[in-house]
Amino acid sequence: MAETIESPTVATKRCAVVTGANKGIGLEICRQLASKGVLVVLTARDEKKGLQAVENLKATGLCNVIFHQLDVMDPSSIASLGDFVKSHFGKLDILVTLFYWNQRFTT
Repeated sequence: MAETIESPTVATKRCAVVTGANKGIGLEICRQLASKGVLVVLTARDEKKGLQAVENLKATGLCNVIFHQLDVMDPSSIASLGDFVKSHFGKLDILVTLFYWNQRFTT
């Protein structure tokens, strides 16, 4: 599930998507981008962890961060994110992909 940001400036703001962003480097990238005024779509496979990460950022005063669930191994999840970004923001200025290839995915 994704939130929306209602603002007349959405079209003029830079928009970023950060994958795997509910913790670690991804979360810090979200924090840094949002602090610079970039509208950030924080993504994670686990919806609960992603929503918690967004709430934690909002608690620090960063209100331009939203969550969208994303599993980079699922084509329909990728398409859903693409549709969301296109319909809500009309563009994507920054894409940060943080993806760890775990041995469990190898054959």
